[in-house]
Amino acid sequence: MTDKTATLLAVDDQPANLRLLDAHLSPRGYRVLTAASGVEALQILEEDDVDLALLDIVMPEIDGYELCRRIRSNPATEFLPVVMITASGDAQRLAALEAGADDFVTKPFDRNELLARVASLVRIKRYQDTIARQAEELNAWNRELEDRVEKQVAELERINRLRHFLSPQLAELVTGDEDLLRSHRREIVVFFADLRNFTPFAETSEPEEVMGVLGEYHRAMGTLVHQYGGTLERFTGDGVMVFFNDPIPYDDAAERAVRMAIGIRDAVRDLSESWRRKGHDLALGMGIDQGYATLGRIGFEGRFDYSAIGSVTNRAARLCAEARGWQVLVSDRVLAAVDDCGLPGAEVVGMPVRSAITTLDRAALRSSAREHFGFADDAVVLLVFGGSQGAASLNRAVSGAAADLAGRGISVLHAHGPKNTLDLPRRGPGDPPYVAVPYLDRMDLAYAAADLAICRSGAMTVAEVSATGLPAVYVPLPHGNGEQELNALPVVQAGGGLLVPDDEMSPDWVAREVPALLGDPARLAQMAANAAVGGHRDAATRVACAALELAEGHRGGR
Repeated sequence: MTDKTATLLAVDDQPANLRLLDAHLSPRGYRVLTAASGVEALQILEEDDVDLALLDIVMPEIDGYELCRRIRSNPATEFLPVVMITASGDAQRLAALEAGADDFVTKPFDRNELLARVASLVRIKRYQDTIARQAEELNAWNRELEDRVEKQVAELERINRLRHFLSPQLAELVTGDEDLLRSHRREIVVFFADLRNFTPFAETSEPEEVMGVLGEYHRAMGTLVHQYGGTLERFTGDGVMVFFNDPIPYDDAAERAVRMAIGIRDAVRDLSESWRRKGHDLALGMGIDQGYATLGRIGFEGRFDYSAIGSVTNRAARLCAEARGWQVLVSDRVLAAVDDCGLPGAEVVGMPVRSAITTLDRAALRSSAREHFGFADDAVVLLVFGGSQGAASLNRAVSGAAADLAGRGISVLHAHGPKNTLDLPRRGPGDPPYVAVPYLDRMDLAYAAADLAICRSGAMTVAEVSATGLPAVYVPLPHGNGEQELNALPVVQAGGGLLVPDDEMSPDWVAREVPALLGDPARLAQMAANAAVGGHRDAATRVACAALELAEGHRGGR
């Protein structure tokens, strides 16, 4: 604002006085507004931006004193310069000062004096406006700074929360997208570890000793967890759970877990030497498994954890529980996913399955099993199963070839899943039976009745089918990271099965390949023998023996 753009309000109940003021001020570049009463003046002040007010004292209704007091009582105009136009001397001047006036002009006023006083007060008003504007800008900057600080503090709090279960480099990545922490399903590699003989040590040692050992142990493990990019799920005293491939995916998740386990084993073994000198006989056992889990943030406002839930965590925990001191037990899936893992003396125990499966004598049970499902004793039987969701493409491929299979004298036992149905052709005279059921509650009889299976290659499916010595066509689910193909690979490489991609499993493939395979008894017999060798029929026994050996070697331990 400059002097020439200033807006002045002249208030007087005498029109002649208003015209005189306008005649003096307008030529000087001022914008002059006029009001004939105090009420009109107050209305103008509400509607317009005024820089200075010239008030006559003697006016009806609201005189100049009262108008000045009302101007001062309004926060919007409390600093507005006010010039009182007086007709007398000291008495009116004193009253004007008490009302809040800034200056005076005496009637009849001198033109030059009027202009000088107006210019001076307008200049002061300009300074006041500048200060007010700068104060508002400063307040705006302060508000912006407070917002930034608040956001940065919140961001730091988020990073600190994430660092409870992520390595620092991963925490930095995840802070940009916290949706990564929402509940979801993914294949992960899970690592469990705990100290052998920790319970008797903790019960017989001073709390300070226990905390000192745990501090050294956790620091050694934490460094390697961060180094290999693992997600620390939790510490539970001496127990530790770490998983890989979530929230940040890795192509080499299994290898990272194995190499981390080796590093942890070596680091904690070094620590155990100093513990032993203090009389603490502690050793470390570890287990690693790979599979699908549901992951996400759990907890409540102010305390969250990032957790994995699923059978893979239970299996890894069981492997850890069965591991002897300084031993790392890994599942077949982990071992198959890691080339040259560098784990000397690694022992593959396989996946323990039910004794009804591992003790199954297919040949001895074959006749009664076929009678159970309605097949002739000398029938050629194809077993098909794949679960509710995984069975859809298998259902289409095999049911689509039903007529061709019947024409070649092949009986079919087909578990199509409770949520699915099959579109089968009408059975002709003399056709072998096509037994379609939603599910099989006697898998042992199904395995015994069959000559060949077409199935998915989930970990448990491969473990059971190979343990019974049943030749199989494995069709991995086309989802995930190829883990089902890895499950079947050891058995297929041993010659105990075939591996067929899901997009190649069609009625034409079944009609062409299955009769040829079932029509070659020598090949089937060799596949059965190879499957039995490639499987781990004694996995449960070996795990039990390891547990007994551990118990005998650490009697009185956990």
